[in-house]
Amino acid sequence: MIRALASCVVAVLAVGSLAQTERSLSIEDAVTFGLKHSPKLAAGLAEVEAARALTKGTRGMEGPQLVFNGFATRSTMPTAFGSAMGVSPSTTVVAPEGNWLDAGLMLMVPLYTGGSLSAMTAAADALEKAAMAGLFEMRAEVALEVRMAFLEALFAQRQVTTAASRLDASKAMAENARTLLANGKGIEASVRRAEAEQSEAEADLLSMQAERQKMVLELLLVMGEKLDAAVALEESSASSLPQLTFEELLKTAKASRGEAVRARHRVRAAQAERRAAEAALGPQLYGVAMGDIFSPQDGMGRRSGGALGLALSLPLFDGGQRRAASRQAQAMIVQAQAELLGVERRIEVDLRKAWLDLETAQQMKVSAERGEQAALSAYNTQVVRVESGVGIFVDQLDALAALTRARANSARAEFDLQLAVAKLYRTAGLVGPTATSEVPK
Repeated sequence: MIRALASCVVAVLAVGSLAQTERSLSIEDAVTFGLKHSPKLAAGLAEVEAARALTKGTRGMEGPQLVFNGFATRSTMPTAFGSAMGVSPSTTVVAPEGNWLDAGLMLMVPLYTGGSLSAMTAAADALEKAAMAGLFEMRAEVALEVRMAFLEALFAQRQVTTAASRLDASKAMAENARTLLANGKGIEASVRRAEAEQSEAEADLLSMQAERQKMVLELLLVMGEKLDAAVALEESSASSLPQLTFEELLKTAKASRGEAVRARHRVRAAQAERRAAEAALGPQLYGVAMGDIFSPQDGMGRRSGGALGLALSLPLFDGGQRRAASRQAQAMIVQAQAELLGVERRIEVDLRKAWLDLETAQQMKVSAERGEQAALSAYNTQVVRVESGVGIFVDQLDALAALTRARANSARAEFDLQLAVAKLYRTAGLVGPTATSEVPK
C-alpha cells in the first residue's frame, strides 16, 4: 500500500510539473513567435541587407572620392604605372629611371553628371524597397503557414474532445445496458454491443490524441519553436473575423500587398535606370585635386607637388551603345508596368475568391451548428426512451453515431471558417486582423 501511495504521489507531482511548464498559446502569439524565429525569413532578410548595401554604395558615388596611391619602382627607363584595378578614382604616374618612391592623394568630386548618379541612386533605392516589400510578402506567407498549422492542431484538439464525448456516452450506454439487464429489462446482446461501442470509442480517442500531438509538432516546427515545448492551444483565440468591408480590404491589398508594392518599386527602378541611361549621353564634369611626395627629387629639386583641375567628358561616338541602353531601359519600364497591372488584377481575383470562401464557410458553420443541435436533441430523446423501456438500444447507437458525425462536421466547419479568415488575411497582405501595413510605399 505504501509503495502504491508513493507511486500516486510521484504521478501527481509529474502531472503538476507538466502543468507548470505548459504555456497557453493563442493563434496571434504563435504568429508573432513565428515571424521572429521562422528560418524562412532569414533569406529574405539577407536579400534586404544586400539591397541596402547596394543603395549605400551607389549613394556614395554622388560624393567626393579620395584615394591614396603608393608606388615603389626600379627601372632602367621612364615607365608609366597605374593604380590598382578596381580603385576609383584611378591615377597614372610616370616613374623615372632607377629607384623611385611615390605617395600621393587624389580627390575627385562630381560637379555635374546630368543627374546620372542621382538616378542610379534612385534606382538602387527602389530596388531596396522592392526587396523590403518581398520580405513583407514572405512574412505574410509565414503568418499564413503558422495560422494553418495552429488551426490544424486546434482542429485535432476538437476531434479529441469529440472522441472523448463519444467515449463518455459509450460508457454511460454500457452502464445503462448492464443495469437494464440486471433488472430483467435488457438483453445480453445489448450489453455486448455497448461494450463494443465503448472499446471502439476508446481506440478512436487514442488515435485522435496521437494525431493532435503530431499536429502540435508541426505547429512548433513552422513557428521555429523547440519541438519539446509544452503548449496549450487557446480555443477562443482562433476566430477573428475581419472588421473591414470587401472594398476596404481590396483597397488595402492593392496598396499594401508586398507583391504589388514590389512591382511598383520595380517600375520606379526601371524609370530611374532610364534617366541614368539618358544622362550618360550628356557631359560629365568632375573636379580633381592631387597631392604627391616622391623620392628621389626631380630635376628641379622638388620632392612634392600638387594640382587642381577639372575633368570634362562628353561621349561623341560609341557605336550607339548609350542610346541602345536608353531604349532597353524604356522597354524595361513597359515590362514592369505590365507586370504591375497583372499583379493588381491577380490580387483582386484572389481576394474575391477568398471573400467568397469566407461567406460560404460562415454559412456552412451555421448549418453545421444547427445539425449538431438537432443530433444532440435526437440523441437525448433516444436516451430517455431507452431508459424508460419504450425505445430500442440500436436506435440509441444510431443516434450516438449521428451525434458524433454532427460534432465532427461542426468542428470541420469551424476549421474551414478560420482557415478562410487566415487566407483572406494572406490575400490582403496582412499578418493578422489588427495588423497594418509596414511595407515601404
